[in-house]
Amino acid sequence: MAPGFFSSIIVPTLFLGMLAVSTLVFLLLSLRTQEPLYRALLLTSAAGLASIAAQIAGLAALAFSERLDIVVQLYRLEQIIVSLYLVCMPLLLESIVRLSRWQRRMNHGLLVGMLAACGAILLVAFLAPELFVSISTDSIVAADGGAAFSPAMRRTDAGYVRVARDAFLALIALFTIAALLRNLRKENLRTVLPVTLGLILAMVAGIDDLWMIYFARSFLLPGFLDLQRLPIGMTIFTLCAVGAGFATYLSNASAVARMRDRLSDMAYNDHLTGLQNRHSFVERMKQVCSRPADEIQTRSVAILVLDLDRFKDINDSVGHEVGDQMLLEVRDRLATRIRTGDELYRIGGDEFAIVLPDVQENSQAAAVARKLIEALQIPFVVGERMLYTGVTIGIAMHPGDGLTGDTLMRHADVALARAKEDRNTYRFYLEDMQKESLTKVRIASELRNSIASNELQVFYQPQCNADGIPFAAEALLRWHNGQLGSIAPSQFIPIAEEHGLIVPMGEWVLQQVCRDYHTIMADLGAPVPISVNVSTKQLKDPGFGQFVLSTLSEYGLDAGAIHLEITESALMEQSSLIQTTMNELISAGIEFEIDDFGVGYSSLSYLRSLPVSTVKLDRSFIRNVPWNEQDSKLVRALIALINELKLDMVAEGVEDNEQRVFLSATGCRRLQGYFFSRPLPLGEFIRYLGDESGDQEDNYRSETGTRSAGKA
Repeated sequence: MAPGFFSSIIVPTLFLGMLAVSTLVFLLLSLRTQEPLYRALLLTSAAGLASIAAQIAGLAALAFSERLDIVVQLYRLEQIIVSLYLVCMPLLLESIVRLSRWQRRMNHGLLVGMLAACGAILLVAFLAPELFVSISTDSIVAADGGAAFSPAMRRTDAGYVRVARDAFLALIALFTIAALLRNLRKENLRTVLPVTLGLILAMVAGIDDLWMIYFARSFLLPGFLDLQRLPIGMTIFTLCAVGAGFATYLSNASAVARMRDRLSDMAYNDHLTGLQNRHSFVERMKQVCSRPADEIQTRSVAILVLDLDRFKDINDSVGHEVGDQMLLEVRDRLATRIRTGDELYRIGGDEFAIVLPDVQENSQAAAVARKLIEALQIPFVVGERMLYTGVTIGIAMHPGDGLTGDTLMRHADVALARAKEDRNTYRFYLEDMQKESLTKVRIASELRNSIASNELQVFYQPQCNADGIPFAAEALLRWHNGQLGSIAPSQFIPIAEEHGLIVPMGEWVLQQVCRDYHTIMADLGAPVPISVNVSTKQLKDPGFGQFVLSTLSEYGLDAGAIHLEITESALMEQSSLIQTTMNELISAGIEFEIDDFGVGYSSLSYLRSLPVSTVKLDRSFIRNVPWNEQDSKLVRALIALINELKLDMVAEGVEDNEQRVFLSATGCRRLQGYFFSRPLPLGEFIRYLGDESGDQEDNYRSETGTRSAGKA
């Protein structure tokens, strides 16, 4: 056995164990993640492991074998493996720090050059080994006849290629150290400093190796002359880099854990209000429905779904920042009105949900709902603004209204939709509500194909003077579906508006009325102005005005042929889009009429400034005249006011002769209702006009002249 074998092999063996563990760990990490640092550390650890293994094998062969040629080959292999660090250092550098553009380009150039150098070293090592490591086996034999690495051998083992390699290693180490220190930041401190320290130690070890070769002395490890310093130095560098990698992994694991906690918080909690969100609410519904059977039999759970009334208008008018502050105040008010143990969730932009886990009777849930409604009726003061909203609530009970979470939420939403018809109130779920909801869904589905399927039809209801002679008409949309039958406008018009179908339907109606107008003119030879209802959404469409004018032009109609009916609420919106569209059409000669006047805002003070020519009194005012004295007084006052303002007027809903006589005597000359005619399809309408009008053209001119005189 070679002297000093055990003392020489202790340190490499310890390094071998550590590098074996680190190589395995970074192999697993590289397989699990795409982190470049782990792959660079895997290559570095593997190089260090192979280098140390070759050194231990060489020392063992030197101690136990007579085959000195094997010792020489293992020594050469060790030096070849050390050359792999030429590639490892550029890879590590780029994976540890964010390099500048020129540093990255230089590092890539070094990497390409070092790959070529490693290839050249392999060729030289096998084809001309004396140029890389030149070893004389004579120099391995010690003076006492044993085998040992002598200083004489070390002086002769450095071929030209190895000298060049060591110089490259030194230059790359210097560049790496400089780049690491230049890019040292607080966030990468625990990675950069250990790698930098390891590189410095490796350089010192390499210098000590050369010092021992040429001067037979060691200033670093004088007691271990047989131990190669450079491989050990590079191994220490590897272990420092591995330690930095483990630190990064632990840091990343902590960051991942924090991110996981944050994502979990985001998944289950609302970031604005801090309340639990819809996901938490869904999970809670599952828990409610999975309660023990005895608990379900003795205790009900109430599910309240809340929707803030007109909250979108607040966001649109004063901004989302003010809206968010208001939501926080809403949260606080709701939280103080529910009972201890009740649970509050925010499940949407302006939607909240409350779970009442212990309810004996529906009246308990109703009492909580009333408290919530009262709480939100108080004005909200946000900054210098005073804002108003209300809350509409739908309530479903478990187990009575559903046995699954999805069913409970759906039924609560159905109850909420019913409550929204009145707003600022609450409704319990009833089975009939579900049937109505399904009907609405089916209507919306069939309505989408109504135009293409030719299911829509325009009916016309005449407008007559007090003597029953027609001079104008209102166009009314009707829909007959093959599956659903005839659907009342009061059912499908709101659904069309809700689902964005009202604009294409309105355009179809206007085009159909223009076509029918030509048919009426061809049959009667006299113009009959037709009023067409227009929705608020149509008026807000920037292209609506141009569409109306181009349609009239396409069918060769003048502006007086078609009147547009709008609701009072559309006028009161004060929308710039609506005002712009109306002004565009009025300037072209189109007349506007207020439909159902008095049921929206009853804003009589605005009549003088409204850009309308005709007011249509709603049928609710006419229903009880002349028998109800209060209604009769109100109608007289309205007619007198409208006549004083020189506006035309139509009374809707005239159903008997007493109403006709009363309205005529009061000063309303234009009447509409079932007393004269129900809405008629085009053919019947034309026959009605022919039977009732006599000289239709003279009658229309007479009526127009009377209106003009009244406005003068």
